[in-house]
Amino acid sequence: MTSGVYCITNLVTGAQYVGRAKRIEERYRQHIFALTSGSHNNKRLLEDWKNYKAETFRFQILEECCDRYLLSSLESAWIARLQPEYNVNSENVRASSFTASTSY
Repeated sequence: MTSGVYCITNLVTGAQYVGRAKRIEERYRQHIFALTSGSHNNKRLLEDWKNYKAETFRFQILEECCDRYLLSSLESAWIARLQPEYNVNSENVRASSFTASTSY
């Protein structure tokens, strides 16, 4: 299993979500299940998933990291670099992650 930082990109709008996981492959399956079942915690991402369909999204690993203690810092660095739209919370504050939807 791969540990690190990943990105989900809407290929139509360019909007992105950045997250971290100890098991990225497992986290990918969790995202897909939550998006297809309509239960994903990120409502903006879920809405776009419904509007644009699965084929318009790309899931990619941005950086692998074996040290789980560095994952949060790496994720924050990638969020600062990419400014992903799906990582903005309801108060329009760029979040390091949506804790409820992130596995460690």
